[in-house]
Amino acid sequence: MPSMSKRLGLAAALAGLLGGCSNDSGGRFFIVQNQVPAPGCVINTDRSIYQGTGMLDLSLVGDSAFAYLLFPLIQNDFPSVAMPGAPEPNRMFVRAFRVRVEPGAGAPASVVNLFGKLGGAEQTAALLEFQEPWAGTIEPGGGLLAAGVGTIPGELARQILATRATDSTPEIPLTIRLRAVGKRQEGDIESEEFAYPIKACDGCLGHRLGACPQAPARLGNPCNSAQDATVDCCQAGAELVCPSVK
Repeated sequence: MPSMSKRLGLAAALAGLLGGCSNDSGGRFFIVQNQVPAPGCVINTDRSIYQGTGMLDLSLVGDSAFAYLLFPLIQNDFPSVAMPGAPEPNRMFVRAFRVRVEPGAGAPASVVNLFGKLGGAEQTAALLEFQEPWAGTIEPGGGLLAAGVGTIPGELARQILATRATDSTPEIPLTIRLRAVGKRQEGDIESEEFAYPIKACDGCLGHRLGACPQAPARLGNPCNSAQDATVDCCQAGAELVCPSVK
């Protein structure tokens, strides 16, 4: 039978593996990168299909609830410690994402002032910092999960556009800061922060073909036509349709 000191040492080692109830993952629960969606808005765990910066066309947001979506690839690097037939305490259940949006370096004063105004009022602060629910499980030992989360609210994009900052600068730098919120046997834990830069513009992605119907050659991002890829659009009365319809 192991001595008391050895039993305490084993208990301490196990506590280190499980991480207790701390929110600090020690770098073992993190967002690897932002995935690029495949046709049909399919998000997979292929590490070779990713992008490091984003583009948001404010003029294409319309009345959408979210103007920009991120597709985080999340990794669980906690070790597998379960005995055969026993529950795995380091299996991770991802239950939410914490999102914060900030002006990027060099953002126009009108946009910086807008963020300060929104963040200083209780009724609008949630446009800049909020939590989005999610549900998914990641196995330990390097398991991966591909997710999708709304990160820039549509109302925030509409208010940025209303500042008319794009009249004097073609691109407005913004930064999205994202954390995944997970739960293991020992409690909740947050991933390392993932910072993602984007540039917001007015009219840089939408290619207007004229009145509908028009056959589109460029279909844009398969999950959200307002971001990251050129899209052919047509006009149906007062509505801009992107991608355009045949």
